[in-house]
Amino acid sequence: MLWRSTSVVIFAGACCAIASSNAEDATLPTEVRFGIVVTNPKQAMLLNRESRRVFRDAMESFSRSRLKFKDKLRIMEPFVVSLDGNLSPSNILTILCKRLLPKRVNALLFVTFDDESKTDEANAVQYLFQLLSFLRLPVITWRPQNSGRIPDDMLVLQMSSTIAHQTAAVFSILKRYNYSQISVVVSKTSGEEVFLDSIRQERDRESFKPKILSVIKIDSLLPLNVKKQLKALEGTSTRVLVLYASKTAATAILESASELGLTGPDYLWIGMQKVIGDMTEKNWHPPEEYPIGMLGVDLEMTENSLVKTVGNGMRIYGYALDSLIKETNFSGNQFSPNVSCEADDPWELGRDFFKAMRRVVVPAGGSNKQKIEFLPDGTVKFAEFNITNLSYDNKKRSRVWSTVGSWNTESGLQLRDIVWPGGQAVPPRGKPERYHLNIVTLQEDPYVIMKKPDLTGHCESRSAKCRARPTNWTTGSPDVWESLCCTGLCIDLLVRLSSDIGFSYDLYQVEDGKWGGRMEGGQWNGLIADLLNKKAHLALTSLKVTKERQRTIAFSAVFLGSSN
Repeated sequence: MLWRSTSVVIFAGACCAIASSNAEDATLPTEVRFGIVVTNPKQAMLLNRESRRVFRDAMESFSRSRLKFKDKLRIMEPFVVSLDGNLSPSNILTILCKRLLPKRVNALLFVTFDDESKTDEANAVQYLFQLLSFLRLPVITWRPQNSGRIPDDMLVLQMSSTIAHQTAAVFSILKRYNYSQISVVVSKTSGEEVFLDSIRQERDRESFKPKILSVIKIDSLLPLNVKKQLKALEGTSTRVLVLYASKTAATAILESASELGLTGPDYLWIGMQKVIGDMTEKNWHPPEEYPIGMLGVDLEMTENSLVKTVGNGMRIYGYALDSLIKETNFSGNQFSPNVSCEADDPWELGRDFFKAMRRVVVPAGGSNKQKIEFLPDGTVKFAEFNITNLSYDNKKRSRVWSTVGSWNTESGLQLRDIVWPGGQAVPPRGKPERYHLNIVTLQEDPYVIMKKPDLTGHCESRSAKCRARPTNWTTGSPDVWESLCCTGLCIDLLVRLSSDIGFSYDLYQVEDGKWGGRMEGGQWNGLIADLLNKKAHLALTSLKVTKERQRTIAFSAVFLGSSN
């Protein structure tokens, strides 16, 4: 018995099943019931208050659409259950075995605004879905902050928009302003790998393909660690950053970014739904660390949207019942499983009912701007978001999120007036005024000559500041560099190109002092390794062109040759 053997259920994977039900009077419609599970009592109170009206509206829509299931089935008012904020496996089992299953529900709607960033919370929700899928009780979910992939073996439909939808909205913004290069910052939270996959897939799918300069994965929220990881963006061409993180993590990340100068007027941050969070929370407000001009992708999470979701779930449920009744010879009593935590077999009709729900098409009407239908993977086809913008409200004397547009899968992106970073009226360029390059070199007279600066610490004209590791420095030693001055034929070329094209640079000598050759195992060392590992954008010195090197890196045209 599940509810008496909690430890076994959690670790051994024992589960519930269906007990045989008694035959019912075939002349009367069989009563069927739709269950609703919410995560906190406030949502339960709201839905208990509104469910009768939502139920009545749904039944009227079924009558207008002339659905035929009423001959065999009678839909009862939905039953609302709250987990009361307790997502422990034992509480889930108690709710399932003692409150839900005795009501003979044959499908459930799971609704939450919560951000399941903690691993144990996400695992608890997955545990509930696994139990219900084992029972073959279909589940419709609405989890706007946790919309990732659905495992193939689960009977779960996802009515909330997905991370892939959010990513498509972000790419529409990038395309609108021709932001051709971005960096991505993620924290450790539920769905981060799904998000990164969505970024790659959206880039591959679209004709507009912004270059992804960096992907920064914040593995710890300790301030020193966050700043150390974000420091990789300093001095780069990054000006547009897409952030996927919980609200707590986003606050720490943006605080460190500000300290590093990565949130000024030239930098645009675009936050996913998780970054904005649930605006219905008590005392909710944008953190002070969030920069003015930031953009966000926001799915409406209000009491009205919660009630609307229940109505949509009811319509999906009714249309699926009607479809299955029309297409099969199932009797009415087969639609009312007598679920028990002590029996051995799952509901025999459950998988067919899930498939009917997945292929259902609910027509537009009422509060629905678009029809409701699902893709083969169980995710919703139509999605819509608000595009929000962080500005400063002088009257409230605080930061506020304002809706400045919308995006949906049908008509795309619609935007109006935006307050851009720094309070500017025009969008940032998305790229630096001057590009910055990391350039690796190796001393070789007369191409690159290194010497110490003069007594004042300055370099003579026609030379460039450079740096090298001190003599006798080895890997693992303190991170110390010696400031030097570089001259020579290659340096003359660098100084001229920097002036004519307009870029800044950091010139340093390769740490291992090698030109670049293959080591045992096929790895490169020296200058070639720094290029392949993206420590440097280019190498500048008298590097000999060989066939093996040409297959690995791109050389410029030869501008000076020698007999050697």
